[in-house]
Amino acid sequence: MLVFKMDTTNFFKHGQKHEIRITLPRDKQKVKTNSGGSGVVNRRGPDNLPTSHQHRSSHSHRRGSSGTVTRHLIDSDTRHGGRVSALHNRDSSPVKNGGCVKEVRFALEETKQEASGVRSSEGEGSLSEGSSRGSGSTSERRRKRQTNKSSRRRHNDQKVLLINGRDVSAMTHEQVVNFIRASRECHSGELVLTVKQNVYLAEELEEPEFQYVPEALPNSVSVGVSGQTAPLHESMLLLSEGLEAGSLVAQFEQLYRRKPGLTVTEARRPDNEKKNRYRDISPYDTTRVILTNAVSGDYINASYVNMEIQGSGIINRYIASQGPLAGTCTDFWQMVWEQQSTLIVMLTTVVEQGRVKCHRYWPRLYETVDFGTLQVTCLKEEETPGFAFREFTLINTENQDERHITHMQYLAWPDHGVPEDSTDFLNFVAQVRQARTGMVEPTIVHCSAGIGRTGVLILMETAQCLIEANEPVYPLDVVRSMRDQRAMMIQTASQFRFVCEAIQRVYSEGLVKPLAEYQQR
Repeated sequence: MLVFKMDTTNFFKHGQKHEIRITLPRDKQKVKTNSGGSGVVNRRGPDNLPTSHQHRSSHSHRRGSSGTVTRHLIDSDTRHGGRVSALHNRDSSPVKNGGCVKEVRFALEETKQEASGVRSSEGEGSLSEGSSRGSGSTSERRRKRQTNKSSRRRHNDQKVLLINGRDVSAMTHEQVVNFIRASRECHSGELVLTVKQNVYLAEELEEPEFQYVPEALPNSVSVGVSGQTAPLHESMLLLSEGLEAGSLVAQFEQLYRRKPGLTVTEARRPDNEKKNRYRDISPYDTTRVILTNAVSGDYINASYVNMEIQGSGIINRYIASQGPLAGTCTDFWQMVWEQQSTLIVMLTTVVEQGRVKCHRYWPRLYETVDFGTLQVTCLKEEETPGFAFREFTLINTENQDERHITHMQYLAWPDHGVPEDSTDFLNFVAQVRQARTGMVEPTIVHCSAGIGRTGVLILMETAQCLIEANEPVYPLDVVRSMRDQRAMMIQTASQFRFVCEAIQRVYSEGLVKPLAEYQQR
């Protein structure tokens, strides 16, 4: 088998053809040995550089307009005159390019060589390393042959199309070798190989399902069947490593922002466009909240978002909404009434950086405001540096039905970015979860656009519920589920990192733990 071994890591591109010129030694009779009798061959190469142990020839290729890159090849077998074992620089130091050295070779094998035990090396190192069979058991030799076959499938990814401009695809191995030998006698003494990079699709191998196994487990970590770590703990280890490496946030940035194939036709209708706070943030037609008795029509910029907690049978129901505009406050309260919601969670202030983020849609303490047929009265208001809690009564003036509404507002989110510390946010989420206890009606959650901070809160509560159910927490999967129901949920990478760090904190500090009924899993 005639093998030319060269560094083609940055040389080939799939499907491209390249010419490789190799100067062949033409007169072997002029080779002389050293006077020391060591048998070392001395010969002047093409660049008048001395070589040792083996013949040296030149190898050059062109790539684009960057000029000619010249390399020197070492001949390991003078029987074929052009056979080379490794690629070397001018200083005879091995070429290293990421540890990858590829081969340009003929796929036809020489039967005589295999019969005599001479094999060319498929991996790194010289051809001479593979030329000896060595001692060892029959099973060991069989194992090596299987390894060589496997290696041949992986690395044999260049194809010789032409030799000195002549098609060799129909030639036998012997004809190819004779043709190459004849090239030594031609005037130029050059061997021109036209090679092409094959596109190789590796066979898919079955791999065991991934499982992260740490070197040592804390005493508090539960261990499942067969000594395997609990899936919850594995997921939290992966979360921690993903945050540290930055890979988790990088994957988040690659997620689709809108689910392909879902339409927003109703949001784009001329009568409805004025009801959107932002032109590019619209509810999907399939998950939008439809008003039934609103005077202005059935459209409101709000979406159903249902989050299933695996293994518990719990489904947390939300309505993710934009902050009401001055002209949509009546629609907002109509939605509260029709959906029978009793909890509203607000994650923005009315004004941030001098811009109105949400219209004040509720009355001041002890005041009453009418919104169409609905009447809202503020009965209670408590405000701290980070939170505001309010109690409303909502009365339908047509039939005098009355409901009590809890309004919880988070005030500590900064105008820029995310909170530096998650303590206040986690305390707020804990109070929201307490207020939701036993609730089956959807909780209305809104910020300004109804996607960024709204998505952060829903992801945070979903993660805590999964921890309590002793189920693994994969934030990227939760984001996908949310975006399948409302576009662009969790708007920025900084928001995603913030909530992931908060999830990691509640688990590592034991702020949220698996409930007793789920700990035996």
